[in-house]
Amino acid sequence: LARRGNLTDRHGRIFATTRVAYRLFVDPQMVREPNTFSEHVGFALGINPAYIDKTIHDALIKRPGNRYVVISKRMTDEQVVKFDELMANPPAGKITGIAKEPILVREYPMGPLAGQIIGFTGFEGHGIEGLERQFEKIMAPQLGRVSYWRDTRRKPLWVEPAQYQAPQDGAGVRLSIDAIIQTLAEQHLAQAVTQYKAESGQMVIMSPKTGEILAMANFPSFDPTTYSKVESKLYRNRCVTDVFEPGSTFKPFVWAMATQTGAMRPGQEIDCTTSGVYRLPFGRRLRDSHAVGEVTWEQVLIKSSNIGMALAGMQMGETQSYNTVRSFGFGEKPGTLLPGEAGGLVTPRDKWTKYTLTSVPMGQEIAVTPLQITRAFCSFANGGILVQPTVRALNPNLPQDRVAIERRALSPEVADYTRQVLRRVVTEGTGRKANLKTYSLFGKTGTAQMASRT
Repeated sequence: LARRGNLTDRHGRIFATTRVAYRLFVDPQMVREPNTFSEHVGFALGINPAYIDKTIHDALIKRPGNRYVVISKRMTDEQVVKFDELMANPPAGKITGIAKEPILVREYPMGPLAGQIIGFTGFEGHGIEGLERQFEKIMAPQLGRVSYWRDTRRKPLWVEPAQYQAPQDGAGVRLSIDAIIQTLAEQHLAQAVTQYKAESGQMVIMSPKTGEILAMANFPSFDPTTYSKVESKLYRNRCVTDVFEPGSTFKPFVWAMATQTGAMRPGQEIDCTTSGVYRLPFGRRLRDSHAVGEVTWEQVLIKSSNIGMALAGMQMGETQSYNTVRSFGFGEKPGTLLPGEAGGLVTPRDKWTKYTLTSVPMGQEIAVTPLQITRAFCSFANGGILVQPTVRALNPNLPQDRVAIERRALSPEVADYTRQVLRRVVTEGTGRKANLKTYSLFGKTGTAQMASRT
């Protein structure tokens, strides 16, 4: 039997594999002792004898003369051992009409770990969800074939060597996911969702230099082994399928581009008002969660001022602001090969209004996926490059596996400077609770809202 290829993590740990199991079936016409057959088999294998009798009876009612009645679709390893012992040493009178046949079964040794990414196969072994579906052509085994010469009466004569092709196992796929990092991500995500009583949560960990996704966690998770017992909505990898309004986590991208284009200058003083309320020329009222007064351009980001970011958007103008959104990959699919990948929601340039111009810098009137926002943040860590995300482990020694650079989002100087300011967000701004003694972190806090598709 040709087997389906394995799915492994970047270090060869197995997420999905195929092994040989056994199905138990009965040929009722070959059973010599029908009165005692079910008792001998049932007690030996731990199967209710009444179930065996009923299964055979029902099969014969539906199709008289049926010679293939499945008693167990998949025997346990213990049942296989006991069956072999039973057939080697049968009780008085041989037990006939029963046999086991090899079948291929898909197994997921790591259980629910990365379940939404891995997906699962159906009864016939074809990928239905996740990467099992995406890599179907690569991992699916090739069936064997044979052709032969026949005489005028269509009787087989002989087979030449070239006319026989043996079945071939499918190829394996090595993922960029690290099972250890994935485990830690899922544990901490579950803890946070439970602590704050959220409905769900997502986490993406990505290498800024290569674009390789090291972990992609969803909570609640599900076990591919028991996919038929859970709601289908749990199959969805919400890191790539679901969009949300990013809020203040979007501010660094507009802030960085405003700095690069000269719309705003390092150290420039910005009047965000001591009241925390600002009325724009066309009448819109903007509010900051806390009044910050007159601050530097850097403090606009550190203190997460809506007023300061809206003023920057007006200074940049609609065209430049729209180009900023697109330059960081928003509004397009990241191209990871993950099923159901969404491109987010970005208002077309010709439909921008003065409200859009002042909303987008605050992370409103736009919707992104967790993967998109992670990918864009990586440009601050790698010198301004927007890399191509991938779930397959890269081999830098192969030309086709080198880092795929989408485009340059920022100059190295502005990317580094933005990262330094985002570091201050963690040390003295809104993200102080995330600061660590072990590592120098940078980041941005934000409050997300569900996007409207209407």
